[in-house]
Amino acid sequence: MESAIAQLNAQVNDRGFARNNVGVAAYMLVKYGASDGPALRLAAKNVAEKERLNAFLGYVAHGATDKMLDIILDEMPLSEG
Repeated sequence: MESAIAQLNAQVNDRGFARNNVGVAAYMLVKYGASDGPALRLAAKNVAEKERLNAFLGYVAHGATDKMLDIILDEMPLSEG
């Protein structure tokens, strides 16, 4: 049931915080073993595709990737001091 709700929210939620909630729900359900089904993974991928500059959603959908790191470093460059 959680997967179906996450999938629906990934399709209809507005940009920003509402879509981020899809990522948070997917992350928590997988991390704590409540769900790890393909529908939940698809919901995470769908919302990450819509929010391509959101490193957290990218992480939830695809794990740690070079693209995720690039997004983070573009927003928060390493200090030079």
